[in-house]
Amino acid sequence: MCNIISFNKTPYLFNPANTSNPWVSLNVPNPTLFLGGSPDFSFVITNLTLYQFNMTNNSYIPVNIMLPNYQKFDIKNSQNQLILIGSNSSTADNLTFNVTQTVLALVVIANPQNLTATVISSDNITGVAKSPSIPVNLSPQLTKICFFFKPPNATAPQIVIKSVDYMKQTVSNFTFVNPNEFMDNLKAAGPK
Repeated sequence: MCNIISFNKTPYLFNPANTSNPWVSLNVPNPTLFLGGSPDFSFVITNLTLYQFNMTNNSYIPVNIMLPNYQKFDIKNSQNQLILIGSNSSTADNLTFNVTQTVLALVVIANPQNLTATVISSDNITGVAKSPSIPVNLSPQLTKICFFFKPPNATAPQIVIKSVDYMKQTVSNFTFVNPNEFMDNLKAAGPK
């Protein structure tokens, strides 16, 4: 885990050896094209390119992967395991949004010459939501992914729950015998 914080989309690395200025600003590639970063800023996306922070030379190195073309990305990371959530949205009334979103589970692999990423799971979502993106719930180690959304012209929501094994690079889908009962249980467990 890096000792990085961000302020106004600029990451700063904590360097205790520098007593006069322990916070060193980091140069994010193409900062005007910044699309998202992980909470610890060890991964960032600018200009549709994923970068990983390299502690050896305090710079970002591109990861060799094709990313979908989205307006924004949310990145969650645990070691070199990542969940990328890319989304576009449009609205006519600022209350209901038409959302197109992709949820990618991937692992970044360090090769001698470069960094590559292997996509383990990819889900494309098109739905109607009350926000510009469809919420995705993740377990702390990013091994469980859950989201539900209402596809256009559908009467019932679609529920997606997956288990990701990053070591084996496999994904298992959970299925429901009665998805309506699951949704009713979620509503009952929600805030009162």
